[in-house]
Amino acid sequence: MNDWLDPVRAALAEAEAPVRCFVRDDDGGWDDPGLLRLLDRSRAHGVVIDVAVIPAAVGPGLAAFAGLVRSGEARAHQHGWTHQDHAVSGRRCEFGDDRTAEEIEDDLRRGWSTLHDRLECRVDPIFTPPWNRCSATTAACLRDIGYRVLSRESGATPFGLDGLAEVPVNFDWFAKRKGIALSPEERGELLAERIRSGLVGIMLHHAVTTGPDLVEIDRCLGLLRSSGVVEFTTIAQEADRQAVGT
Repeated sequence: MNDWLDPVRAALAEAEAPVRCFVRDDDGGWDDPGLLRLLDRSRAHGVVIDVAVIPAAVGPGLAAFAGLVRSGEARAHQHGWTHQDHAVSGRRCEFGDDRTAEEIEDDLRRGWSTLHDRLECRVDPIFTPPWNRCSATTAACLRDIGYRVLSRESGATPFGLDGLAEVPVNFDWFAKRKGIALSPEERGELLAERIRSGLVGIMLHHAVTTGPDLVEIDRCLGLLRSSGVVEFTTIAQEADRQAVGT
């Protein structure tokens, strides 16, 4: 029987240069036990995950996560403010064109201070907008306030602002095509394609990760780690590479 990871193994075997890979998990603050289960698997493989945390959703259940951030076994950054849709029409967006610069800046600042106050650990100056969408006004506010990195998905048009690096994810574990979730075989082909590009940015959502999903995520991370050609990195490290042009 075919294994969905077979195309991934083939792409890894063909890789001639190191393949960089970072993992971003969204919606920290939702399903805290699910987040810890995911981090247990990533830590077993020595993979440091960038967790995008919803400031307004942070509660006592994230204390163990904050401890992992303090020990360097995970990283935290900001994921919106309340993860609330403010779009008047069209696709869901918390920081879109239907909001003023003042409203956007106020929520960004409240989110930043709330994360620091509630997590009591290092929070990276990185912003992941809910639904991977935000306006050019939001990007400008981020830069002006002092955020260093914006992380969306690879299909989003870069804003190209000096002082604000962009490090997008390009492999969504729960990707859909025409509204239908990718089959395991399609997922494997997509991941193999990203490996051949030389940079893999994996996006996870622990709150919708089932038990079988977690088993396959574990297998995938294990394969990438044991391949000998994958270099696990972080969003901040990728931004550093951009800064020096490597």
